[in-house]
Amino acid sequence: MQFTLLSLLALSPLAVLASPAAVRSVPQEQYPAVASRLALSIATINAQPTAASDASENEAAVPTQGPGHAQVNAAMAARMTITFKNSHGDAISTVHVRDPSAPGPVSGNTAPGKMADGSSAVVVFPPGWIGNIAVNDGAYSDTTGDESLIEANFVNSKGTINVSYVNGFSAAITCKCNENNIYVGCNKNLYSLHKCNTSNGQNSCRNPSRNKDNGPADVFFAPCHGKGGAYTYPKDDNANQLTWKCPSEQYTCCVGSKCPPNPNQAHW
Repeated sequence: MQFTLLSLLALSPLAVLASPAAVRSVPQEQYPAVASRLALSIATINAQPTAASDASENEAAVPTQGPGHAQVNAAMAARMTITFKNSHGDAISTVHVRDPSAPGPVSGNTAPGKMADGSSAVVVFPPGWIGNIAVNDGAYSDTTGDESLIEANFVNSKGTINVSYVNGFSAAITCKCNENNIYVGCNKNLYSLHKCNTSNGQNSCRNPSRNKDNGPADVFFAPCHGKGGAYTYPKDDNANQLTWKCPSEQYTCCVGSKCPPNPNQAHW
């Protein structure tokens, strides 16, 4: 299912609970990085706004962690909860963006920011939320529109998460449902497997197949192409294996080649 756009979320190493009121009161457009991504029309799979270029990346915002797992369990399927982990080996930079018509997070700070290596953060989303998160190495821009994306929605109180390299690759990402270990994404560092001939100069490899609905997967991206893998072209729907398959709506998304591998990778 191809939608167009959006890139949402920034995480942090700090385990501080953000109040719902504080989270909702901050318009996402106030952050230059978010406004920049919203102005960029790019291809995404399960989200619905945009992502962008040339934005200022100088925000010193440090996103905060959401509630602990005990609190999360109490509200199970009424909300979608994503735990983000950084196993990249360095800090990562993230920009969260949601569909302009979608509600903001219930808890967890989604301001643009950096996440220290080895850290984790939790964000809780309400029904109707649609968005995605652009991720890159912390030393580079994540507003070019060529970054790896975590895409998700919680429409009709049923969750969908996928990993998209449709626009490009900047960091390896895997996501899983916590209760049944159904995975999507790919923990392979594609830079170590093939030369990128379409580098954007900001640690992202632009995907030549981004406008080819039915592919095929470009050779650089092919190692992550497969059932339950990362989207490598717009209608790479075999990668869509985590839609309405996580009853508790609790997920973990891990960034970096040091993340546990997606078990599906053994079959690609």
